[in-house]
Amino acid sequence: MRLKKYHINLYKRFGLFEKGSWLEKPEDIILSLAENLKSKKNVKVLNLGSGVGRNSIPIAKIIGKNNGEVVCVDYLRIADQKLRKNAKEHQVQKYIKSYVCDVREFEIEKENFDLIIAHSILEHLKNRRVLEKVIKNIILGTKENGYNYICLTTELEEIEIPKMRKIKPKIEIPLTFENGKILLKKLYNKWKILKLKRFLTKKLSMKEAGMLFENVNTFFS
Repeated sequence: MRLKKYHINLYKRFGLFEKGSWLEKPEDIILSLAENLKSKKNVKVLNLGSGVGRNSIPIAKIIGKNNGEVVCVDYLRIADQKLRKNAKEHQVQKYIKSYVCDVREFEIEKENFDLIIAHSILEHLKNRRVLEKVIKNIILGTKENGYNYICLTTELEEIEIPKMRKIKPKIEIPLTFENGKILLKKLYNKWKILKLKRFLTKKLSMKEAGMLFENVNTFFS
């Protein structure tokens, strides 16, 4: 519930690509994968936990020229509404198809997508069993020679401001980086892993939403 409130408040306070929040710019690694596909016709991209279009809209600009399509899935209706509005403003609405749906319930057709993105969403699933099931569906839904981008938040600490006391993090599956790496290597044992990397970040998010200091976010993809 705290996570839902966090994102609703964020989307109300900040516009897409507005400075002052993580909505300011897309992920460079994700855009580089889209660039690898830009010369291919009829590319299909699935973005799970798409939010208001931070990654989806730049991807649509890259692949839309060759009749590509970005399928966006988010469980928040406000995210879907703002995504549609943002897509229209950036003139990519015809390349984007969006659904309000829990990622656990979204049916991914077998070998249907050239690129599937799950950026900082899977760690918020119910438990590790569900996490593994969703990743397996992602793998099955990817075309031959396609790409998956998985980014998990691990070893998260949150500190309440101004008391500066630790509180329970907004995360359902508290993985360590090493456990996450082992899990992904197991699930992707038949794949060529292009990058498996740890990113350490510290971010003061008082202005963003909720008086929280997010300390030691670790990501890998």
